[in-house]
Amino acid sequence: INNKAHSDDIKVSVSEKKLKRVNVKEEKPKRESAVKKSSKKVIVDETDSKYFKFTGHSKLTLAKFTGTMSKVVIPEYVEGKPVVAIAKGAFEDCNSLLELVMPESIVTINGSAFKNCSNLKTMHISNNVAQLVSTSFEGCVSLEEVNIPDNVTDVNYRMFVDSPIKKLHLGKSLKSVTHVLFRTRDYMNRKTEKITVDKDNQNFEVKNDALLTKDGKVL
Repeated sequence: INNKAHSDDIKVSVSEKKLKRVNVKEEKPKRESAVKKSSKKVIVDETDSKYFKFTGHSKLTLAKFTGTMSKVVIPEYVEGKPVVAIAKGAFEDCNSLLELVMPESIVTINGSAFKNCSNLKTMHISNNVAQLVSTSFEGCVSLEEVNIPDNVTDVNYRMFVDSPIKKLHLGKSLKSVTHVLFRTRDYMNRKTEKITVDKDNQNFEVKNDALLTKDGKVL
């Protein structure tokens, strides 16, 4: 009888251990899921919305930047509302600004938005902007690196006339561009050092560091 009881105890103990192992396996996905959820929250640090003035209701326009920091990352949402536009003169005369990053929620940049940002060197423009206004970058005499958004099809030849652009990325939809775009008013003999083109662009390509149309014309 004692042997049988001892045998039953062993079976119960083994069953309990199996149950514990099963429970551990069931808990692992929960821990992994929690890690994945937290990783989604890791994004580029946005500049605090207190340094901006916004207008609008369901969709916001950035009316004015009031900060003095050198790098600005425009927030994509403020109180759950998307930031979709940058108003005329929003960053005008902001001489402390060196680098600016736009969220993909931005679809409109109005004229003179960055007028006379004399120390601005690097800018990432939202790929959802469909049209660039030539006066948006007037007086940006230090702008060296910028991109032409994927939705833009044409670029005005005066777009960067004040800017000594060194690095320029052309988006996938760009159809028309002039060689004058790569010269500036004060540096007519200076060429853009590096041009890259989106792999899906059907009109331009880069070969041996030169920008060419698909029919082989060098710009």
